[in-house]
Amino acid sequence: MHAPECWGYVFFLDEKTKPNVQSMEKAPLSWNLLVHAMSYYYALHYFKSVNGVFTDDLSLLSLPRKDLFVGHQLHVVVEDAGSAFVINALDLESNVSIQVSHDRKVSYFANDIV
Repeated sequence: MHAPECWGYVFFLDEKTKPNVQSMEKAPLSWNLLVHAMSYYYALHYFKSVNGVFTDDLSLLSLPRKDLFVGHQLHVVVEDAGSAFVINALDLESNVSIQVSHDRKVSYFANDIV
């Protein structure tokens, strides 16, 4: 329960409710982007536990295979002499973007995000 990025999506419908297909399609897109960004979050925290600071040199991190997350653009900004970071993640197809900070704050950006 303490890892919201691992939660799934549940849609409750009854016979009278019309499914909102657009919302149901957006949820997996933003979830996949969140999982991608959180893989960087965990890798950065592991790196800091070993080296004492965060790094923006992503080649030093142990990350998932690149082919698991296609069509995403991620950028890491390390701040405060290596004591903080912000991950900016963008899904190039849907234009959904997510920002994850070192303290696990997640922000979503898009007009029609779920």
